[in-house]
Amino acid sequence: MRARYPEPNILLIDINMPRVNGLELMSWLRTQPDFEHLVVIALSGSAEQEEIDRAYQMGANSYLLKPASGAELERVIRAFWDYWVCSNYLPRLASASR
Repeated sequence: MRARYPEPNILLIDINMPRVNGLELMSWLRTQPDFEHLVVIALSGSAEQEEIDRAYQMGANSYLLKPASGAELERVIRAFWDYWVCSNYLPRLASASR
């Protein structure tokens, strides 16, 4: 089944999702052995330091502020892609060798 639906390497989580709190989801993910190496990026509209600190405490690897404009969103997506997909090297997942 994993060959058809591989585990993700990177997950972008909106902290203020409608039904599930993104911080709670991050905390849960960090308790799951299958997601041990998952890179979690928190996305929020808040620049409050307390929320940023909390996201990192709950397991975020990075915190991105939601942009206010389409042009800024494009810049953030491009920077995200360039770093996390093109430049960053991730560990091989344990399930990939199974």
